[in-house]
Amino acid sequence: MFKIGEFSKLTQVSIRMLRYYDENNLLKPAKTDPYSGYRLYSVEQIPPKILPGSIVHWPIG
Repeated sequence: MFKIGEFSKLTQVSIRMLRYYDENNLLKPAKTDPYSGYRLYSVEQIPPKILPGSIVHWPIG
């Protein structure tokens, strides 16, 4: 599992955009820690075309 900052670096998607995607139900974290509120993402959530790549290739919605 990756914290939002780690996932941001792997996917080259800003933390701000990941939060936006979460708030708008476009990409939900695999888990959210109930105590800290940390968003945790899994490796399965990284689309193959995005490594290395850009959000342009990422299907949204």
